[in-house]
Amino acid sequence: MRQLIWAGVFTSIIIPLGCFRRSNQISNQNQTDISVDCPLIMNARTPRTRRFNRWMLRKIRGYVAQFESLERAAEIHDKRKRLKKVEIDESLEILYQVYYSDERLISLRLSHIVMALGQMHPIDYYETINYDLKKGHDLRAAEVFRRGYLKAFSAYSKEELKNKYDLSAEWANEWLKRGMRPYEDNFKNWNLVPDGILISFEDYQIGPHAFGQAEMIIPFQQLKRVIRSDSVCASFIR
Repeated sequence: MRQLIWAGVFTSIIIPLGCFRRSNQISNQNQTDISVDCPLIMNARTPRTRRFNRWMLRKIRGYVAQFESLERAAEIHDKRKRLKKVEIDESLEILYQVYYSDERLISLRLSHIVMALGQMHPIDYYETINYDLKKGHDLRAAEVFRRGYLKAFSAYSKEELKNKYDLSAEWANEWLKRGMRPYEDNFKNWNLVPDGILISFEDYQIGPHAFGQAEMIIPFQQLKRVIRSDSVCASFIR
């Protein structure tokens, strides 16, 4: 049985943008469970807020369609190969957390929780969004940071993780060395918050699945040299 649930609730943190409307759609097909929290501004009366709603809906619907397509392809493949049916409930769950919002910026994080054929346990991965309402798009790192920001992220994160977690296990050094390198892919999940830059690490990035998904805030005071003076977050460090 496939259960598809759409929902969205968002309480703005700084300047009220209204709350996000909740809608539910349930259909019964196959054996796939899909549960999605979709953040949509309820009282979206301006072109900017309406544009954000359209953009977010396209994104979420795209993820649902992609998941359904991959699951159908996997089922067709298994039938052609006459493989034994695996008793597993495939599922997709998308949740969100809003970290900051005002009349210019919405900073939130999507959590994708996927259970598909061939997996031993659900895989969790993040997608961070820093949406500039004025520009009408999700901000790229180059619009916020100067060159060298990855080195700043890496240096601070290494020390913070060592102070915050017990990393005495044998696996720790190798995982940290790989997951903390100043590469864009290692620090792709960042959110703008009033106190600094919230960094979210992926499952298996800096430790095994049992270690969990660490996160930390790098204070703006540590990033003054790499924050663009014309960026949307420049006002946070004045």
